[in-house]
Amino acid sequence: INGYKNLCQHDQIALMKAGCTEIIILRSVQTYNFERDFWSIVKDSKNPTLIKLDALKPSLRPCIFEAHKRFMAQIGHEWDNNLDILNLLSTIVLFDPNRPNIIHKDMIA
Repeated sequence: INGYKNLCQHDQIALMKAGCTEIIILRSVQTYNFERDFWSIVKDSKNPTLIKLDALKPSLRPCIFEAHKRFMAQIGHEWDNNLDILNLLSTIVLFDPNRPNIIHKDMIA
């Protein structure tokens, strides 16, 4: 993304640190099995690792887990095969001028 390249390194790092988790959550819909509620992580073509959605439950606050579960069930299924939407949403998440430690908020906006 040219706009990202034009930012100072400090702002690039601040945006990436703040938005990384959200972008990973958005992108996770690509490997999610919506019928059986698990992610299939391919390490090699013969042995994918299956991670159930419920595996997140012990490590997240209940409200965060439930919000993520709703996201996967309601929204994620519509976007899982649409890379254009995922790329646009990832860009919107990345270029949030309200992130902490941003120097040039006006350029990001």
